[in-house]
Amino acid sequence: MAKNIKALKRGMQFFSVVLMLLAFVGSIQAAETINLKLSYPVPSTGMIGQAYEYFATAVKEESQGQVVVQTYPSASLVSDREALDAVRKGNVDIAHNMVAYSTQTIKELTPLEVPGAYLASNYSLIHEKVDPIVQKIYAKYGVRFLGSYNPGTLTFDAAKKVKKVIKSPDDMKGLSIRSYGKWPSEAIMGWGGTPTTVPLGDVTVALDRGTISVIMTGWIIADSFKIHEQAPYITFLDIATPYQGLIMSEKAWSQLNDQQKEAVGRAVKRWQSYAEQILNESLEKYKQTLKNAGGTGYFLSKEENSAFLKVVDPIMEKVKQISGPGGEELIRVLADLR
Repeated sequence: MAKNIKALKRGMQFFSVVLMLLAFVGSIQAAETINLKLSYPVPSTGMIGQAYEYFATAVKEESQGQVVVQTYPSASLVSDREALDAVRKGNVDIAHNMVAYSTQTIKELTPLEVPGAYLASNYSLIHEKVDPIVQKIYAKYGVRFLGSYNPGTLTFDAAKKVKKVIKSPDDMKGLSIRSYGKWPSEAIMGWGGTPTTVPLGDVTVALDRGTISVIMTGWIIADSFKIHEQAPYITFLDIATPYQGLIMSEKAWSQLNDQQKEAVGRAVKRWQSYAEQILNESLEKYKQTLKNAGGTGYFLSKEENSAFLKVVDPIMEKVKQISGPGGEELIRVLADLR
């Protein structure tokens, strides 16, 4: 009887150890799941939104579920203007970041804010030539730059009262043009227009009120916000929309082990490839949307596009005065690409 009791006790002790081990393993597995928040400014249904939702899926797949990204579209977490500070402070883990909303803090990025700094048709070289420089610049400010993506071409979206597409700088004279910062405003003035800075979320109201006659933005943004319903005369330039991409807080990055960091890196490459893949497809859909809505889409010829590029070099001379060595390096590389 005594032997049976001892055996029973040993069995219970063994069972308790097993339970403790299982609990320990379970706690390790739970700790390995890292939840990150990703903020971006546009609806999830547009091309940019689709690409970011794909990025979240890719991170989960590449990390085998160890890193999970929760997305917050339509600036539901932070606005474009707040994104850089929120990431620097670690209040937001990952965010879409456009340089136009960062150059007040990071002067070295200013050359990338200038319309015409690089051509949309040359974007394939941006990842190779520009992204490494940008990564070094962001690192000086305690931010991890994950990568840029091709955001499509710049457009001028003219309101119904304008009654025509913009084909040359002469067509902009006397018109109030939506700007998104100091250097786009410099370009608009160089083209003969009157710049009016309007946040992205306020453009439809500004059009209703007649505050602006033409919106300068990317066609992807115009599509997402259905700007063509108020501004149906669309000019497509061979000028890339402002440089933008994903930034991540160092606080969030430091949570990841080496394997998880590599997984995020692979997810970034998948996201960039996916964005490229759907870019042309989305453009074809947008052209059809314009046609169905009775809008007009006009693609500038190379010669017409060159007329808008004439303002770039004079603006870059001004930019050199404030952007420091990092900015000058960008200016040299961008000039070679243009």
